Amino acid sequence: MQAVILAGGKGTRLQSLLKGKPKCLAPIGQKTILEHQIIEITKSNIQNILIICCYESQQVINHINQIKDNYKSLNISVFVEDYPGGTGGALAAALNKLNKDFLLIMGDLFISLNLPKIYNFGRKCDSDALLVCKYTDHPEDSDLIGLMANNYVKNFFLRDENRNQIMHNKIPPIGNSGVFYFKKEFIKTFCTELCDIHQIIFSSLSNKVKLPRINYFFTAEFIKDLGSVERLSEVNKLNLLPYQMDSRIKSPAIFLDKDNTIIKDPKDKNPRNIKIDLFNRRLINLLVKLNKTHRIFITTNQPGIAKGFFKEDDLVNHLFTLGSHLFSENINISGFYFCPHHPQKGFENEIKELKISCNCRKPNPGMCEKISSEFNIEFEKSFVIGDSIRDFQLAKNMNIKFINALQL
Repeated sequence: MQAVILAGGKGTRLQSLLKGKPKCLAPIGQKTILEHQIIEITKSNIQNILIICCYESQQVINHINQIKDNYKSLNISVFVEDYPGGTGGALAAALNKLNKDFLLIMGDLFISLNLPKIYNFGRKCDSDALLVCKYTDHPEDSDLIGLMANNYVKNFFLRDENRNQIMHNKIPPIGNSGVFYFKKEFIKTFCTELCDIHQIIFSSLSNKVKLPRINYFFTAEFIKDLGSVERLSEVNKLNLLPYQMDSRIKSPAIFLDKDNTIIKDPKDKNPRNIKIDLFNRRLINLLVKLNKTHRIFITTNQPGIAKGFFKEDDLVNHLFTLGSHLFSENINISGFYFCPHHPQKGFENEIKELKISCNCRKPNPGMCEKISSEFNIEFEKSFVIGDSIRDFQLAKNMNIKFINALQL
């Protein structure tokens, strides 16, 4: 497994602090951004790191030489661009140094991520390009991602040059984090000697000749863009939650129902028409408190998909929009899980392959078991929050505590 760090940036907005140093050498505490990234890569047992640099490259090389004895298990190599070719141009220039597939980390990020999980997910999806995304608190200054079912990227909205774009009201504020998985072939096919990787992704989504497979990986783990003095200052003051500091830390979970729990049970079940109303303030206050110790997952039965009432894409957009409302309340959702099945036949536009009895339809434990397989869940301290007998029975089936949202 190879991790590639793009460390060629000048860091124009940070130069009052950097005084001629490249952006990757900005300090966080007693270490540079670059060394913090190397530490995180070491945690993930990735042994091969390629650092691509350009601006003041000798300073980067000198820094690596100073710290490399602390990371003797790593194979760290440095590639120096002949000239600034942009983020995509840098990868094209270093093409012969790239593995068949690799993880890419922008050089101005402070991260705490399970990197092998992202790498394996990219391989599982057979992705040509995989974008790691998360909720952003500065959508006007971010590339935003339109999401589809099955982890496909529908749209990629590039931030404008003035970093003051108008929000796309039809999509939640899901931002591109600056962490990617790529196949080398994608770089070879689409990148030129002078290009931006974000622009390449934007263009390749509408490519008529060869449509690449572009997926997303949503995460609630910690990723912070340190492109400005203000954001760099914020990181030095952070008090991160345990699971944000290391996604491999075991943590309890909340399996949270949606309808009539977080929002009122809508009469119109079509997700396109559902207006978000976080009606239960006592629940919201409880979730804010619990989010400091628990991961929170939305788990919901959505038989309308099997019945043909609405599309998965509409539901995915609705769930992430709901998550953005919770994010604005300081509630960070770690994942969205839904059961699309329904056992009874006889609906006009039903999807036959989804008309089954399954293990994921609550009160069956399938969604919780899937979450457990993907995250390191401590069930002894986990519980279900919901409003129905199904949620109560789910908790009983999982042998964990149940909280009735309507009795808070």
